[in-house]
Amino acid sequence: MELASFFAKVDWFDLGVKVANAAPLPLRNNFGSATRLMAPPPPPPPPPPPPGCFPFTRSKSSRSNNDDEKPNSRTRPSLSRSDTVSSTSTLTSRPEKLSFTSDSIIWENIPVDVTTRPSPPRRFGSGSSKGKGKGKEKEKESLTKDKESEEEPPIISPMPSRNSSQRTPPRVLSPEGSPSPPSFSRSNSSSDTLVGSAFERKVADAQVPAQPRVDTGPKIEEIRKLMQKEKIDYYIVPSTDAHGSEYIAPCDKRREWLTGFTGSAGTAVISSTHAYLFTDSRYYIQAARELDTNWTLQKVGWEGKKDWYDWLIDRAKGVKVGVDSRLISYSLAEKLNKAFVKRGSHLVYPWQNLVDLVWKERPLRPKDPVYVQPLEFAGEDAISKLASVREWVRRSSPETAKYSANPPPDSDLPVAAFVHNLSDIAWILNLRGSDIPYNPVFQAYLFVSFDNAILFVDSEKVAEEVRLYLTENGVSMKEYSDVWPFLRSKEWGDGKVLITDDVPFTVPRSLTSIRYHIVPPYISKLKSIKNRIELDGMAQAYLRDGAAMVQWYAWLDEKIAHGYEITEYEAAYRLDVFRSEMQYYQGPAYESIVASGPNAVHFGRPTSEQSEAYTRVLQGHIALDSAVFPEGTTGTQLDVLARKALWKDGLNYLRPRFSKAKLMRLAWQWSWRRMFLEHREGEFGVRIESVMVVKRIKTKYEFQGDIWLGFERLTQVPIQIKMIKATLLSKEERAWVRNHNEDVRKRLEPLLSKDKRALRWLRKECQPGFRSETSLSGVSIEWD
Repeated sequence: MELASFFAKVDWFDLGVKVANAAPLPLRNNFGSATRLMAPPPPPPPPPPPPGCFPFTRSKSSRSNNDDEKPNSRTRPSLSRSDTVSSTSTLTSRPEKLSFTSDSIIWENIPVDVTTRPSPPRRFGSGSSKGKGKGKEKEKESLTKDKESEEEPPIISPMPSRNSSQRTPPRVLSPEGSPSPPSFSRSNSSSDTLVGSAFERKVADAQVPAQPRVDTGPKIEEIRKLMQKEKIDYYIVPSTDAHGSEYIAPCDKRREWLTGFTGSAGTAVISSTHAYLFTDSRYYIQAARELDTNWTLQKVGWEGKKDWYDWLIDRAKGVKVGVDSRLISYSLAEKLNKAFVKRGSHLVYPWQNLVDLVWKERPLRPKDPVYVQPLEFAGEDAISKLASVREWVRRSSPETAKYSANPPPDSDLPVAAFVHNLSDIAWILNLRGSDIPYNPVFQAYLFVSFDNAILFVDSEKVAEEVRLYLTENGVSMKEYSDVWPFLRSKEWGDGKVLITDDVPFTVPRSLTSIRYHIVPPYISKLKSIKNRIELDGMAQAYLRDGAAMVQWYAWLDEKIAHGYEITEYEAAYRLDVFRSEMQYYQGPAYESIVASGPNAVHFGRPTSEQSEAYTRVLQGHIALDSAVFPEGTTGTQLDVLARKALWKDGLNYLRPRFSKAKLMRLAWQWSWRRMFLEHREGEFGVRIESVMVVKRIKTKYEFQGDIWLGFERLTQVPIQIKMIKATLLSKEERAWVRNHNEDVRKRLEPLLSKDKRALRWLRKECQPGFRSETSLSGVSIEWD
């Protein structure tokens, strides 16, 4: 089957435990045979998992659960390390940072001797692969014997709570003998999955283990000394890299290293006397917990708080503001420059990044190999995509002015396009890499002219087979560091280079103002239009991921019903096991987010207030799913439909709910995701998200020939009935919920025919009526 490979993240959420797991990396692809030199990147597991909830109010005595993958395994697996080392980090993993994998070590077996208290050792090998345990009495007896005959496992402090949006590493499952893409290793940071017993913390009424804050005082002082030498009054440290990426390699996590804040979004601003961190509503609580007293948290959007650039503009009077020009976009730099000039201030660009000068143990730049994405999954070859880019350059020529009889001079004609976005480069060339954890991209720049294309990439990453592939597609290579001298040298002769306004400001500075044109992001538009192979791959990947999610929830419900304690580590591990059993699974696209005990949002049955908030959010979700709109409608315009039901009760959310979905070809696509959030800090939050594709709709009246559009859902997970306050729903909305769950049931049943437990759970959750009884773990969908 010809499928495209993609990946996306799904989060489910309900009263109990929150499990926001990212979809396995190769999302929507059926990777089977490999063409020239590369192993097919398996299809992306779709949406990451929803957060679930563990109810802790039960009369049954709890018991430990540690099912191993092997049904009949009764022996405690030993802890062993493999020699696999990832280039994404130079750090080694520590016991308190134990996770599925670290950047330097991959654990081949689950370390069952890791515990948070001196309790009877857990038996990891007991039970069947479907999660069915022994009777309580027998297990109690077995544990007693273990305690007498075995040594007590070492006591290891529980890991700090997970704070980052970094993703989990995929597991590579490639046919034996065929080269496989490198695994996307997780970075060894404080964002690793949390390990600990949810039940233990809940019963003991313990607080979340306080994560030691990084003392950033010495770092800030070193930066200030360098600022004095450069005569800078403010210094900006963004979260991005030299390609404008949201997710970055460990060596580019400058803001995280400087501040101690591990969230994916935020900007640090340092003055001679103060240090500020600006972040949005997703990270208010996390930033407050992680920042030390050297930093002042600026909650962007809260009570009118401005983002860092507008905040600086208000204060920048007769000052110099420094920033690495590689880490700020052209559009933002231009905005600041224009505003600063009016206030007698200047934006300056030190020769070296000041954080790099202070960060003595900065990880090395990744050197993982680049590999080819087979045509059977891409659906279009690189030669065709390069031709489309060149045609766009040709069409971008300026028109002859009406008052002039002469055509534009050659120096004004566009002759090439410069591509800085990593996902754009990967898409154009059908190449993939693993320089950024959980992202199949590689660090490079691409220059496309009419007669040549030049890829600026570290030559160490490119094997001979990939070099041959590039040559066959008319692409030459230069070293990654040669890009800046190349842009200054004007090797391409007369004519202008097309760049987008989100390009790093270093690019137009190197070209000078008379050598470039700012144009809309045409390549991103090309990339957003999915061919049939890609769409089929996405649909199949989300089906497989939905089936794995149902298996996981069925397992979780059964274990809790039988009195087991489920640790956050065990829950995340089990989810990974179910996904890995799906065809074409290559690994998660995001790190599993699992929370229980004090880390979970809520437990057991929802309160009336929680049910009402959930239902209002669901109503907005339904309104968008059912929307029909003319071509050209923006996400902002549709966002009103999502808010309408919330506004009736005086509820709202801060961030816009529309974003582009991620695909294994690794781009933010125009396939839209719906997401709604009502969040009360310290109380609870609600998200219901689905990955959607936009499709043409046939309407009764085609007004003035307009093209009308609607959504087609890719996410295949049931809506949780127990969370809904049915009296708030209209007849049409109730019908939508019933039809949605019935459709999910019909699609997933064929994939679960051999798992009776999962089938029972699916059919129970998808029953047509709105019933009062509840599922123990609960489900709601959260995509992020």
